Amino acid sequence: MGARRSRSWMYGLVAGVAVGGCGETVCELPAATGGTAAQRAVADDEAATWFDRLTPGPFCVTAMAFTEVEDGFIGQFNSADRHVELDNALSADDEVRLRRVVRHEFCHALDLARQLARRGDPLWDLVENCNVLPSMWESEAFAQTCERGPDVLHRWAAACPDDDPGAQAFASAALAFTPPTDALEVTATFQEIGAFDPEVGTITDVRASDRGVAGEVTIAVTGIDASRRYTASLYDDVASDLELTGGIEIGQSTPPRPRAFDLGFGDRDDYAGEPSIQLFTAHQTTPAGAVARRVILATDDGGWTVVACARPHEDVFYVNATFGSAYVEDGRVHWGLWRME
Repeated sequence: MGARRSRSWMYGLVAGVAVGGCGETVCELPAATGGTAAQRAVADDEAATWFDRLTPGPFCVTAMAFTEVEDGFIGQFNSADRHVELDNALSADDEVRLRRVVRHEFCHALDLARQLARRGDPLWDLVENCNVLPSMWESEAFAQTCERGPDVLHRWAAACPDDDPGAQAFASAALAFTPPTDALEVTATFQEIGAFDPEVGTITDVRASDRGVAGEVTIAVTGIDASRRYTASLYDDVASDLELTGGIEIGQSTPPRPRAFDLGFGDRDDYAGEPSIQLFTAHQTTPAGAVARRVILATDDGGWTVVACARPHEDVFYVNATFGSAYVEDGRVHWGLWRME
């Protein structure tokens, strides 16, 4: 039987020849070797945490070692001996990156053991093949999805009406793991306050904020023809009718909000709230290019949960100690408030 070798580098993945699977085998999880004590501690912790979430079934990694991975790659899995190699350049100070590489290579081992990514399945396609041989595309797409971790996969598993076709890759990969048990228990209900036609052409973006004035919400609408602001007032958490302010010109685009990459819950897009609690929209993209968008509530102690599907162009705001959203539907801007219970 030939060997399958999957390799990781900083922003892409390269693979060798792929054949076969490894049979109905369950191996004892190996301890990391090589590297520094700090590197081994992070790798062992991530491997054990990941392994504990696997559903019953075959899986086998016989060794995990820090070494000089050839050709400048930062990780690889070899199906011949079921070894995972991690490059010495993976610093324990960058835990997010090191943990993700561990998960990625273990996901290759999982796919080899359970044959989860079937050849020719468009769900496991690659938009950018990163020099991966065609025989490895499905396995690489699965590993790039699976590496996000059991919690992310399960919290993105539920289908949403505005997800791109193919976003069910998250639900498919989630089947290999047990559900999370520590998610925030939050029920979020959206109450629409108003809707309006901005009359600026095709809407390309929506931004909402409180402008730093308690009780006042500004919704900036960017369109092909113009960009305009609209304001509304809130009194005792009850909104008055939307009052147009004369269509103040604010240019053809709005400045981008800060983004947080790879925090576990996806790529954060727009956010609002306080340091202790934030509501934000975030997206995940499958290797096939399908995008899934969610509204997420997070606390400063690291807890987070998906509270809703994100709607087209949805943007969140925070005013009068209350979260709200603006979004686009049928060419109109809708906005309202969230009730968290």
